[in-house]
Amino acid sequence: MTAAAIDRIVVVGGGIAGVSAASALRAGGYQGQLTLVDAGEFPYDRPPLSKDYLSGSKDLKAIALQPAEWYDDQNIGLRNLTTVAALRPSEGGVELGDGTVLAADRVILATGGKAARPPIPGSDSDRVHVLRSSDDADNLRAQLVPGARVLVVGAGLIGAEVASTAIDLGCDVVLVDPVPLPLASAVGRDVAAWLHGLHGTRGVTTVLAGVDSFSASNSGIAAHLSGESQTRMFDVVVLGVGMVPETGLAAAAGLEV
Repeated sequence: MTAAAIDRIVVVGGGIAGVSAASALRAGGYQGQLTLVDAGEFPYDRPPLSKDYLSGSKDLKAIALQPAEWYDDQNIGLRNLTTVAALRPSEGGVELGDGTVLAADRVILATGGKAARPPIPGSDSDRVHVLRSSDDADNLRAQLVPGARVLVVGAGLIGAEVASTAIDLGCDVVLVDPVPLPLASAVGRDVAAWLHGLHGTRGVTTVLAGVDSFSASNSGIAAHLSGESQTRMFDVVVLGVGMVPETGLAAAAGLEV
């Protein structure tokens, strides 16, 4: 198929990659039909989910990747609140969750990743949260009330930011990670040591340990940290232990992933 025959492009995923790809296509002169499929109300930026949005200082519209009128101005069909059920490469289409099939000469997969949930016994409790979407942030924010006992597992960027936000909201925060300097690989040992040291000055308790198990009850959720003989009791747990790629659509369509 020649470039001239590419008249319909569907972008799957409304994160920064999907929106940037759609923007680049228009900026590069592509004039054909362009559709962006996103499961959310509209595409929004994710880093603020652990900071301004989680704290309540910004609402969802304030972290939108583009204003609503931008999609009309760029002649981009935004299919929001919509999921993709399957790719149909042999049929030249994308099947949506409601059974609708969008015709496509090309498909851009920008499905990103989902928050990792390690197989820690008891981590399926509704007191154990992850943070990847605005719904995740909304559910977590409801639990971050003054005086809440919060355990943040993972002291990377997400964990560190959630711990800081929770302290600002008046929570009692413990941050646990088995690595002495969790951010060293990203920013170097000196900067990582300085950043990690800030937790103590802000009132966050840091613990060098892993988590062996959780046990939820009406009074909270007990966490058994590695190397400790007794459990610690919390009201809410946040897992900030990285992401896993969303490759299901690609794999189901027979693509190499």
